[in-house]
Amino acid sequence: MGTDPKSGPALSVHELSKRFGDRVAFHDVSFEIGHGEIFGFLGSNDAGKTTTVRTLGTLIAPTSGSATVAGIPLTLDNGIEIRRRIAIMPESPGLYLHLTVLENLECFADLYEAPDPKERIGRALQAVKLSDRAHDACATLSKGLRQRVALARALLSDPQVLFLDEPTSGLDPGATRDVHELGDGGLGTGDRALDEEALRDCDGEFQGPA
Repeated sequence: MGTDPKSGPALSVHELSKRFGDRVAFHDVSFEIGHGEIFGFLGSNDAGKTTTVRTLGTLIAPTSGSATVAGIPLTLDNGIEIRRRIAIMPESPGLYLHLTVLENLECFADLYEAPDPKERIGRALQAVKLSDRAHDACATLSKGLRQRVALARALLSDPQVLFLDEPTSGLDPGATRDVHELGDGGLGTGDRALDEEALRDCDGEFQGPA
């Protein structure tokens, strides 16, 4: 019988470090995030916040230290299994602007081989409050609405851990407030998150180096 991933923390990081040659991206980072928590990274530019997210998301390998992501040890051999349980929303939405919102989500649902894609797309659109814009071309949407589409895309895989990399970067105050409200309770699919930009009312925070 397999181990229940919810029996431990959603994320556990111990003395994790990443170097690029002589440059230190982050050093001896340790923290733990429980299930259902929203956790924010705080720090100046070049403090290593995004690099930490990419490391935990298996996009780059750490130099030293250890971590467990969604109940799985962070190792090269476990990369595929970890990626099946997480999603990363990058700062840039990366959408196909000539396609509609629905067509974008259908494309990525097919890429992710998501089961019951129609149902998942419907739930994701409802979660980000875009059901009424499903047939609009992404090129016609504001940056804030494009961020919502990117968030819906991240939710398609029903991730156990959701990483948000500066989800409100460049947004006006109204669009920023909309994203905050989604984090406050509008996301009904995934059940835990690591938020790189410290969404309002996050349950905990990690202060990176200045």
